[in-house]
Amino acid sequence: GWHIRADSRKFWARTLLIVRRDDARLLQGYAVVTQALHTAESETQSEYSQGEHSKNEARNARSLGLILDRVIQQIQDPIFVKDLRGQYIMVNDAAARVMGYDAEQLIGKTSYDVLPPAIAEALTRNDEAVIQ
Repeated sequence: GWHIRADSRKFWARTLLIVRRDDARLLQGYAVVTQALHTAESETQSEYSQGEHSKNEARNARSLGLILDRVIQQIQDPIFVKDLRGQYIMVNDAAARVMGYDAEQLIGKTSYDVLPPAIAEALTRNDEAVIQ
């Protein structure tokens, strides 16, 4: 959405909020990554053709993904993301260490593939509760 710089100029940006909560769901911290896409002036002056804008969007999405990956890798707490099938699609180094693998080895695997059955079952129940 639109954001306002300190000098009062508007700019269009994509913002990602990462929230960390404890077991009681109390807020422990958060991180915000904001990526400027272009200014209000460029929007009103139509500096971008539709094709250029689409290319810019794709480039910005890739950049934001790289920035997010760097931020997540710097966090010392285990962080992972699973798809709806329960497969790991992102694992930071801290999570990989806890599970005893390299992060790359976990991508595409499920908890059942890499953890003892009792732990995998507990994680799967938790995943299902989060999805609900």
